[in-house]
Amino acid sequence: YKHPVQEHGLHVHMLYDITNSNHILHSISLVTERNLRRFDEFHFLEREPFRSWIQEKVNINHRAVCLWMVVWVVIMVGYLMSVPLVDKGYIPEIYYHVGVVLVAFLLSSQECLSVFASRNYNKLLFKRLRRGEVPVTFVWGYRLFQMLFALTLVLHHAVSLTTFHCTHRVLAWLYAAFHVALILSGLLGILFFTQLSKRIGHYLTIIEKMSKTAMSFLVIEILLVLSLGMSFYLLDNLDPCQAGSVAAESNNSSSRSTEDFSTYAKSIYNTILLGLGIVSPKSWYFEDFKYPSLATINYLLCVTIILIIMMNLLIAVMNERVIEVNKHKDSILTIQRLAIYLSIEDKQRFVEQFSLPRFCARKLLKPRENNVYVDNGRSFLHIIEPY
Repeated sequence: YKHPVQEHGLHVHMLYDITNSNHILHSISLVTERNLRRFDEFHFLEREPFRSWIQEKVNINHRAVCLWMVVWVVIMVGYLMSVPLVDKGYIPEIYYHVGVVLVAFLLSSQECLSVFASRNYNKLLFKRLRRGEVPVTFVWGYRLFQMLFALTLVLHHAVSLTTFHCTHRVLAWLYAAFHVALILSGLLGILFFTQLSKRIGHYLTIIEKMSKTAMSFLVIEILLVLSLGMSFYLLDNLDPCQAGSVAAESNNSSSRSTEDFSTYAKSIYNTILLGLGIVSPKSWYFEDFKYPSLATINYLLCVTIILIIMMNLLIAVMNERVIEVNKHKDSILTIQRLAIYLSIEDKQRFVEQFSLPRFCARKLLKPRENNVYVDNGRSFLHIIEPY
């Protein structure tokens, strides 16, 4: 509801009632690409009160966003710098793991509690994902990576305090995989804040959309690679004129000059390398195969389909996708910023409930001047509009 306050020349002062209306902005931040086109057709994000309302969210939560960004960067940089120091013995390993577990426990507790603080946003997100309505921005995904980093950090270093992961080779492999996932999730979590930059945010959006488009392309590519890899495997191992199975023939392959296609897994791997032109065949005419002429034809098909046709198709599809994203560049960046500031606002409201952070909220996180006024428990947004 909007209420005209007074007229002043060619402008009029308006008050918009925004009491308990954050769910509207949450819904806008989770808009799908299809609805985003409708937004741009009607210049929805450029109209009042939404343009000023989004800017107010940016002004009010700017310092809080900067503080959380600094916290995450310091944690990640400190962690990455401490790993080589521990390996070289500069930091005692036991004290290092205990310290990391304590810091990670505080971080993970805060992240888990922030899920409760953003429960309305999360309910709306899950409801849309169940219906197949994927938001146009991936801000929620980067928040998920931040949570995974905090939880994985606790689990990984808690296990490091014991020798449980050294009791079996599989456990050692899982321990190493957790460490890799830990670093990747932390670096991807930092991308949550890099979307505030117009240029980086635009590049991330293009990468996200191209990755989604490439999934359909990869299905076709995988089927082609599987069929061509099976062909190489059969041409190298199967001899219908001799008794014995393929497995028996492949067991005697140690006496032959090539091992590239001795198993189906190796055949798939080397088919990908040959198709992409990364490696060349040991023999251009495949004399080591039982059927060299058929193997040569299969190789030509492999190069033609994978390297020429499919790669050019992928480039064409990506180019079309980039052009489509560029049409909605400004709207996507606006929604990205809105989603980030709303996420930090929900987290900040929960943190401000405790006595210790209130000092920080009053001093460090004091919002900029804003145009939101509270009267008798209701919030009003003051906007100056053309008459």
